[in-house]
Amino acid sequence: MRWEEVNKNLSSRVDDSIKAKINNTNKNIKENVHLITSSSDTGVIRNGGRNGSLYGPRAIMATLSKMANTNTNKNIFHSETVTNEDENFDRFQVEQTELIKNLLNKGDSTIHIGSGHDGIYPFIKAIAATNSKIGVINIDAHLDTRKDQVHHSGTPFRQLADELGEKLELIQIGIHDFANASSNYQDIKMNIVTMKELKSQTQNMNQNKSFIENLFSSFSENAVIIISIDIDAIDGSEMKAVSAVNHDGITLAFLRELLSRYKEIYPKHYLGLYEYNPLFDDLGTTGARAICSLIHQFFYSN
Repeated sequence: MRWEEVNKNLSSRVDDSIKAKINNTNKNIKENVHLITSSSDTGVIRNGGRNGSLYGPRAIMATLSKMANTNTNKNIFHSETVTNEDENFDRFQVEQTELIKNLLNKGDSTIHIGSGHDGIYPFIKAIAATNSKIGVINIDAHLDTRKDQVHHSGTPFRQLADELGEKLELIQIGIHDFANASSNYQDIKMNIVTMKELKSQTQNMNQNKSFIENLFSSFSENAVIIISIDIDAIDGSEMKAVSAVNHDGITLAFLRELLSRYKEIYPKHYLGLYEYNPLFDDLGTTGARAICSLIHQFFYSN
């Protein structure tokens, strides 16, 4: 077979991929799924982490676009980048909030693919601007409620709790006590499910249905629910492409079940994905593929 024929075959596959359904130009179309990407290493570096998450959104989108579009009539996607890096980090977060706020009515499902976990702050703030009650499920090994003098990837939920007050209902799942200073637990209202407790309540994450049902039912009836996944919450056997590899983390199977039930219950969906670091992925981009498998399921479930 000649190279011309090979290239023709490969090019034809694009029509069957998600890439063919991503619309980056016509902003007047109402999409089912809106993808928002933000790239910045500032928050991670300020927190003493390894740089590289800056490239995470681009790597994830490159992998995602190659995946098959399994239902040609179901989804139109819109992808938009809102990064506008600013030397003043606090001003940068405010600008991010305003940019995201203008994009939230694009679709039934909004997915924010960020770099450091500081990206969850503008995402939630933008959603909170038009909703009276916000419920957040944060999947993480760290509380990200540090009492530091400057804001970074370890402070977003402290910031949100201080600014939103009773408007915020926060549940933290997969937390490791050894990964959090004692001050992280102080002066903030939140429910915490440690990794040890999660394993106990779900039979080592093999029986998750009851736990997940109780999780969603614990929020106020009028709360808009947001799921934030810090990629370093995933067990290291399945995810090594992060700054802090988790030797005792959450399984991808648990996350799939959580996201599936989330989409069944709620008409509007908000998902944030953070802290993927492609510099520590392998040559087969195993980490990016795992993350994209979650996104693909999120697209096509229900």
